[in-house]
Amino acid sequence: MKKVATVVGFVVVLVALVYGIVGMLASNASSAIAKKWRTIESDEAFAAKFPPVKAKNDVATALEGAAMTLGIGMMPKPELDALAEGSIDKAQFVRFKQAADGWIQASVEAPDDSITAPPEEVSRYLEENRAPIDMLLATLERGDAPRWPVSFEGNSQSRPLPNLLGQMQLSRLLSAVSLSAKRAGDDARAWRAQGAAWTLAKGMLSRPEMISQLIGVALVRGIAGVSRKLEGPTPAWFGEVERFDFHRSMLDSCRAEWNASSEAVFGAGFVEQMRDAARAESPHVGRIVREVATRPFVQWGLTEMENVTVDELLKLQRAEPCDIDSRAIAASIESRVPRIARVIAGDFLPSTHLAFSRVAMAKIAIEGTSKIVELKARRTATADRAWPDQADDLATSSCSRTRWRYERNGDGSIRLVFEGKVDVPRGTQGYSIPTEYLAK
Repeated sequence: MKKVATVVGFVVVLVALVYGIVGMLASNASSAIAKKWRTIESDEAFAAKFPPVKAKNDVATALEGAAMTLGIGMMPKPELDALAEGSIDKAQFVRFKQAADGWIQASVEAPDDSITAPPEEVSRYLEENRAPIDMLLATLERGDAPRWPVSFEGNSQSRPLPNLLGQMQLSRLLSAVSLSAKRAGDDARAWRAQGAAWTLAKGMLSRPEMISQLIGVALVRGIAGVSRKLEGPTPAWFGEVERFDFHRSMLDSCRAEWNASSEAVFGAGFVEQMRDAARAESPHVGRIVREVATRPFVQWGLTEMENVTVDELLKLQRAEPCDIDSRAIAASIESRVPRIARVIAGDFLPSTHLAFSRVAMAKIAIEGTSKIVELKARRTATADRAWPDQADDLATSSCSRTRWRYERNGDGSIRLVFEGKVDVPRGTQGYSIPTEYLAK
């Protein structure tokens, strides 16, 4: 018995030592990571960017009501699930979307100004719902972006989120409104709908979650794709789109996600979760022991991943759109982090290596649209409506090592093309915005 007790004691001491070493490594790494984040911005300044939002604002509430009339559920999912059956006639929007998707994509991805005739179902929906669409546009013109509750407390499943599907559906509707209006010669209404889309995007881009940032960037790419079809000059709000720092916004989101991941490992929420599990009527002792026992190793894996990822993000601080390579970022992280750490921490990790490529794609799309619409404005300003012979001032790009090349051919047609290359991650969804413009 004495020998058994000695062995058990040795094992306990060894386990405690291993836990202590793992905990110490994680703690030291966390301190180093915090210092790296502070080279970008102080903790206080960063925290001020994402204050908790307890309730949705009036614009969000009004937008939810207007969208319901159009068959779109904009309410957060728990509220949407609580609605009585049939409160939203989703079938009408589903029919519209099925008919509109291919039409919008073909129009946006064409390198010229062509917009084919919309399918009959699309025209019917837009005509029958003109009044509620106008109400929706008026709601998004109030000045404030729609805001829904924001909180990083609790686990990821319990945190409030806007209705992400509703955001994308409403964006698709606004694209259809603009393209249809443009075909009818109503550029004012077309620009108005895209201004509404930008207000919607601003609501998403103000949030800390990476998924919200990605949705916001997707909405902006849609704005760029549709707006290049319209006549110039660009309205004042488009200047906001051009000036918005999508790169920094995504970087802030990465920091917020990492902070939330760290809190999920050993924060107050986890401790309270374990206490609740222990107080349960039939506590699952095995699960509690497993969660508590593995937590130091998860924390170590997380800090190993974050330490390397933050190094990569610091390199991206001042990167130009053409410098970003999602595969190279992922390969660098993978080569520097032990495989066991990647496996252990996988459930807690925000995906970062693809996000900045999507930002770069949006940046170049916005840049191209701005130049295209400016060219149209210059043509309109001439008596003979001819394209300018030269446009050297439009050659500059946010990618300093490349440019936009403008050509006017002998027959009066023109071509504007981006000579650089932007990373398009495998599996990227959404519109493929051309980096070339053709016109006669």
